[in-house]
Amino acid sequence: METRLLYLQNASCTWCWEFGPVLQRIADTYGDAIPIDVYAGESLTAGRSAVALMTMKVLDASQALAFACRLQAAHFRDKLDLVADATYEALALEFGQDPTLFINLMQHEQILDAVQAEYEFVVSMGATGFPTVIMTHGETGMVLLEGSTTFEDMELRVELGRKALVE
Repeated sequence: METRLLYLQNASCTWCWEFGPVLQRIADTYGDAIPIDVYAGESLTAGRSAVALMTMKVLDASQALAFACRLQAAHFRDKLDLVADATYEALALEFGQDPTLFINLMQHEQILDAVQAEYEFVVSMGATGFPTVIMTHGETGMVLLEGSTTFEDMELRVELGRKALVE
């Protein structure tokens, strides 16, 4: 059985923006030992950023966490419009993707269906806010975090979660 972290976030959430670097450090620290799956806590009507994240997952899932954090930086730091095609064309280029293909995929019915399914999954997980981090091991899971925290605290939570779920 594999242990995983589920990161439930929203591109326009300030706590997610603050927590992004912490989760990046967790990913760097644990590497492949604990993969991190990123889920957008936004419905199709809430914003295109969830569609863009799903598009990146389809094109290169290994870049999903970095892309989710970059979406937040685009919104909060760079003040880019998360509705405009030009934003997603530029981000696609940054991540080595063809911008025309990226925009076309963002409009594809299967991508839109996947975003809706992901949103329903996030809702079913009972997330009451963002960011939320859930550790799973097989069919068992536990919430490690709701809100933002420091790297040291998050590392402790990951270790405690491993002890509770794995050992």
